[in-house]
Amino acid sequence: EYGGKMPCVCHNGEAHVETAEILAWIDREFPTASSLQPPVELAEQVKGFGVFPAIAQFTKNTDSAKDEELRVKLETSLRALSKRLESAGAYLQGAEPGLLDCDILPKLYVLSLATAHYKNFKLEDLKDGEA
Repeated sequence: EYGGKMPCVCHNGEAHVETAEILAWIDREFPTASSLQPPVELAEQVKGFGVFPAIAQFTKNTDSAKDEELRVKLETSLRALSKRLESAGAYLQGAEPGLLDCDILPKLYVLSLATAHYKNFKLEDLKDGEA
């Protein structure tokens, strides 16, 4: 009913689609003492890691000649994400989970299922054990 857009959350008869829009809606609709929104510069930094584009490009690629290049790109983006987690604490925004964490989890879920299935690659496969 919503143009095939996923994920989709319906609340009080109103549909919210796409992860980023859903997370922004949750933050507006169910406010907490502190906003779940990350600082703009942090959000840009995490977006710059290119985790989801790297997952999508590698997973959807049908040209085996490009697989190695796309896998290296994916590994690079995952290492950048890992370094951010190491420096931030338990979550991307620090000690408490926030919208960045909620945004990245479905992407890592895609990696754990689709990429593992179609490309036989999972987080544990990162070279040198870095994850």
